Amino acid sequence: MTQKQIRVGIVGADTNASWAKVSHIPAIRGLPCLKLAAVATRHEHSAREAAQAFGAGRWFSDPFAMIRDEQIDLITMAVKLPAHRELVLDALAAGKAVYSEAPLGRNVEETGENGQRGRCVPYGDRIAGPLESSCAACRSSKHSWRT
Repeated sequence: MTQKQIRVGIVGADTNASWAKVSHIPAIRGLPCLKLAAVATRHEHSAREAAQAFGAGRWFSDPFAMIRDEQIDLITMAVKLPAHRELVLDALAAGKAVYSEAPLGRNVEETGENGQRGRCVPYGDRIAGPLESSCAACRSSKHSWRT
């Protein structure tokens, strides 16, 4: 029996200046339970470029549109810290599982707010372990894990 892959969307998947290239993409490619379904950047050109470079099926120049897309199961954040709060909270409100680079917020209040909305699994530049564990968790209970 074949397991359904978790469809991942990366916010901030710039090909030049992003953790996505050196951390998120290799981790996703290394885990058979994950599929890079889409990428989002702030500009159409860079979003198209990232989708082509990373092998994503779709691209978005509006990260909130990708977050709300029903063809995405998990959102991972590869953007600068000031953008985390709004994106994470929107993704959680959309019922998505979310991975966000540590720290989760700019201060204790933001970190607590993001953490209260879902179970937090912060990570730095090593995400394969947490993502691998989450693959098993997601297969056993859809969206029972977050952030």
